[in-house]
Amino acid sequence: MMIFDPKLCKGNAAALRIMNSQYAAVNEQRDDSRHALPAAMFANAGTKPLDLYREFDSQTIEQFRLDEGDNILNVLMPLARSISIGRTILEGARSSDAGQFSQSMTGEEGSYFDNVDYDLSKTIVPISQNGFKRNWREGTQLSLEDFNDAAIQQSEATRTHRQGVIGSFMDGHKNKDGQFISEKGVTWQGVRNDTRVDQVDLGAGGLNINLTTETSGQAIYNAFLSMAKQRAVTNKVAAPAVFFVSLDILYNLTKDFSANFAGKSVREKLLEIPGIASIESSSILVSNQLFSMPVDASYVQPVVGMGVSTIALPRPAWNSPFAFEVVSAIGWNVKTDFGSTNRALQYASS
Repeated sequence: MMIFDPKLCKGNAAALRIMNSQYAAVNEQRDDSRHALPAAMFANAGTKPLDLYREFDSQTIEQFRLDEGDNILNVLMPLARSISIGRTILEGARSSDAGQFSQSMTGEEGSYFDNVDYDLSKTIVPISQNGFKRNWREGTQLSLEDFNDAAIQQSEATRTHRQGVIGSFMDGHKNKDGQFISEKGVTWQGVRNDTRVDQVDLGAGGLNINLTTETSGQAIYNAFLSMAKQRAVTNKVAAPAVFFVSLDILYNLTKDFSANFAGKSVREKLLEIPGIASIESSSILVSNQLFSMPVDASYVQPVVGMGVSTIALPRPAWNSPFAFEVVSAIGWNVKTDFGSTNRALQYASS
C-alpha cells in the first residue's frame, strides 16, 4: 500500500481522497480510533504491533504479581495511593501534642493554653525506566513467530524493573551515577540508610548477635523481643509488624531448639511475642539482615504517579528499530510522627 504525505497532497483533490481512504483503512485495522496515528507516523501502520503491545501490558502486570523472592514488594503495593504524574513531591502534615491537663478543687488555677504545631513530611516520586529493542529486520523476522522473542525480552526487562523498584525502597532513589536523587531538597535514601527508619545494630555495639549462626534459641528470642519492644515502647507504634529476614536467618530460625522451647522451632516461639505478626523471607536481604514494618498505610505507603507500563517508542523511519521502555513513577511515603522522633519501620544488620 502506498502512503501519501499530506504536504505533498496539498491542492490535489484526488491524492487527498486516496490519502484519506488509506488513513481510514489504517484506523479500521487498528479497531480503535483512539489509537489513530498522525499522518507523519503512517510508516508504522501495521496491525501486529498493536496486538503485541496489548500482550506486553498484560504480561507486565503478571510479572509484578509473581513473587521471585521479593515478598516485600507484594506486601507494599496493596497499600499504594495514586497521585497525578505532574506531582513530583507528596507532602503530608504532622501535628504535635497540645496543651496540658490540670485539676484543682476550686477551679481557680485555670487552663494551660497551647497551640498544635505542624510540620511536613515530604516524599519524592521519581521516574524509573529501562528498555529493550530489536533492529528492524529481526523485528520483521520475529513477527512471523508472533514476537515470542520480544515477549521474552519484555519479561526480562520487567524483572529488571521490578528489582529496581524494590531496590529503590531498600537503598534509595539513585541516578545512573549512584547519587541520591534530590527534588527541592527532598530525598529518599532507602530503608538501609534513611533517618525515617529505625536502624538497629546487630553487631558488637548493639544486640551482638548473628542470627544466621546463633545456636541458642533463647538468645535469638531475646533479640527479636528487644526489637519488638523498641518499636512498641520507645517508638510508640503498637501495630504488629511483619518481619522479613534473609534466607540464612529463616533456615536458622526453623531449626528445632527444643532444648529451649519444648516441641517448637524458634520461629514458632517468636510468633508469640506481641508485635510480631509473621516472619517471612526476602531475597533482597542477605546474611545477618532483617527488616520489619506494620502492614498499614498509616506507617508506609507506595505513592504511584504512573503504574508500571511497557511503552513502544515511535519508529520514525522504515529501518528504525523496534524499541520499548518499561516505565513507572513510584515513591515511598515512610511516615513518622511530629519531628520524626518515632519510627514504625525497622532495619537491623551487623
